[in-house]
Amino acid sequence: MALTGTGDLIDLDGYLQGLTSLESGQQVVLAQALDEALGDGPGARRRQAP
Repeated sequence: MALTGTGDLIDLDGYLQGLTSLESGQQVVLAQALDEALGDGPGARRRQAP
């Protein structure tokens, strides 16, 4: 699966530092990308959907 968003690195940095906001759709893309990245790391445990 490929994830794409409309923001760039500056948008992400500003969001993470609490200086700007992201549209809700972009927040979903960011959350999914982080979820996948963290799930792929060493010792990662996959969550089962309820």
